[in-house]
Amino acid sequence: MNDAEELVLLLRDAEGGRVELRSPAVGWWTDPPPCGAHLEPGDSAGSLVVLGRARALRLPAGASGVVVSEAPQLRRAPVEYGERLLLLDPDAAQAAPAEKPASSGARTLRAAQSGRLWRHPEPGAAPFVVEGGELEDGRTYALLEVMKTFQPLKYRAGAGLPPRARLLRWLADDGAEVEEGQPLAELGE
Repeated sequence: MNDAEELVLLLRDAEGGRVELRSPAVGWWTDPPPCGAHLEPGDSAGSLVVLGRARALRLPAGASGVVVSEAPQLRRAPVEYGERLLLLDPDAAQAAPAEKPASSGARTLRAAQSGRLWRHPEPGAAPFVVEGGELEDGRTYALLEVMKTFQPLKYRAGAGLPPRARLLRWLADDGAEVEEGQPLAELGE
């Protein structure tokens, strides 16, 4: 999308030092960032469909932190001008857990084939799943690029994986070349 097809969210201070991001127009909100995603100024907050045209929503200057509000249940949620879309906690980003080694016997997601791992649907977009985020059967957690073709990697329960799991930490960097069978992420309950 070019700049003319982007809208900037309205910024308001909220209680407890949190930041509210509000809709800049009436429309349908799609592809919101998940609870737990870390966002910075200029990052994507999904799209707003206004009069049939999708426009990227971007965070304004001064808005950063971890999303602490839940995403809407609908794939296309109707919103009014000035309606709160996101609540960010700037302090949560500073309290990120320290790196820790993979525990022995931990469940992991592994690469089904070699390729380049992408943890975001597109550059500048929120990740599919953040560390600490929940996975359920069928949810896309990354893309695997093989010969300029992007294959969605979906969490599948079974073969020792529960119907729901928490992504504890990524073991492969965004944009990294991975080999078949390489651990991509560590899972927990």
